[in-house]
Amino acid sequence: MKQLLSLTAVLAVVSLLIGCGGSPYGTVKVSGKVVYEDGSPWTTPDTTVFFKSQLPNKDPKTFPRDGSATLNADGTFSGVTTYDYNDGVIKGPCKIYLAVRKAPSDDLKASPDYTQEELAKFAKLEYFSPDNTPITMDIKGGKIEIKVAK
Repeated sequence: MKQLLSLTAVLAVVSLLIGCGGSPYGTVKVSGKVVYEDGSPWTTPDTTVFFKSQLPNKDPKTFPRDGSATLNADGTFSGVTTYDYNDGVIKGPCKIYLAVRKAPSDDLKASPDYTQEELAKFAKLEYFSPDNTPITMDIKGGKIEIKVAK
């Protein structure tokens, strides 16, 4: 009887652990590059690319999260994370937008964010907004190229 109770306790713990974490939506691995329309790479430091799924909420408590990855100096990215590190992007339609942060400063009054005027030097402002970005893709996995206009 003790062995049966011990086995039941172990199975309960294992099933709890299996149910933790992970994605309630299917994710796929994505890597790629952000380039300007002329093909030159995005080289602005401290840039993150975001993937905002356009799938509907499964219920009031279950919604698709944005995936993200930090761009390398040559505009490439990999290791996109949505729910767990490097789990990929939610498969299906998404909007893609960028975020750029200033390098840390010793000036405590300095803002870590660029102003709208400063962002406009990198690309059109719409590329920095999850609601206004013109970049949409049907994510299926693999390598992608994201083009932005200056």
